[in-house]
Amino acid sequence: MSEQFKITLANPNDFSDTHELLFNLDDTPIVEKWKQKINLVNKLNIPVDDPTRFYGMNSAEEDAKISIGLINRNIETINSFKPLIDRAMTSISDTDTLNLLHHVFEEYHGLLNEQNSEFWLSAPPEVRKALCDLNINVHRVENVRDNNVSRFVATYFALPKRSKLDIGDYSNLKWHIKFGELFLNYVEVGKTLEDLWRDNDQYIHPDAFKPWIHYSADFTVRLHDNAHNAEFKYDECWKYFKKNAEFFKKLGYSYKDIRLNPGFIKLGKLIYKDEKDILDKIQTHQFLSNVRFL
Repeated sequence: MSEQFKITLANPNDFSDTHELLFNLDDTPIVEKWKQKINLVNKLNIPVDDPTRFYGMNSAEEDAKISIGLINRNIETINSFKPLIDRAMTSISDTDTLNLLHHVFEEYHGLLNEQNSEFWLSAPPEVRKALCDLNINVHRVENVRDNNVSRFVATYFALPKRSKLDIGDYSNLKWHIKFGELFLNYVEVGKTLEDLWRDNDQYIHPDAFKPWIHYSADFTVRLHDNAHNAEFKYDECWKYFKKNAEFFKKLGYSYKDIRLNPGFIKLGKLIYKDEKDILDKIQTHQFLSNVRFL
């Protein structure tokens, strides 16, 4: 029997008040490789970048207000060092501003393992953090815009992202998501085929198209189903590919290349009895305290 994975969540107002989530892990090569990464961050005491990175746990109106406020504070901090952004975020439906902000993050933060821009090297810590948080908060707004689905994410920026997926790992990629499934998290700095289709991005630099190549300890837990739009999303992504086939062909990708499929690489499944009970427990425990294998 494969090892199980336990996530301990805490009440952010009382860390002694905890709730545990237990997952059965899939018996696949990518799970074994991911386990090595989790064991490494635990051994090195590398913390989760943002232990409060929970999405869709409030009403859409509340989460829209929270995420827009966070973005605008990021913009103010960045502009206090260097005026890069000429607008504020006012609406979750403003896709053009979201694309611009993501472009600013890519350009001034740098791509994966390449934090060597003049801006990054000269910026004080609080500005670097605001730039990193800008990317996270763009995704917060996108989540509200896209039905405000419930999930949480754990990332470990301090762990270099140098390991690459094997072609066989993509067979674990799912575009049908079920409540409680545990997935590997996309770690590239850039946008996938799915992102390009969804965002109709006019700002993205050609180098910022980044299909899923690397992996790390980063993971996400999905607390929703997507059966209502999974097939539509899959079909629309490949329609977008056909419309821009020359662009992708130059980069070495053919139609229906498995590496470009929408979705996530599955690692395991939450053990639970009642979805509402799980959501109620997580709603009051939105702080990721600890992860380990059993």
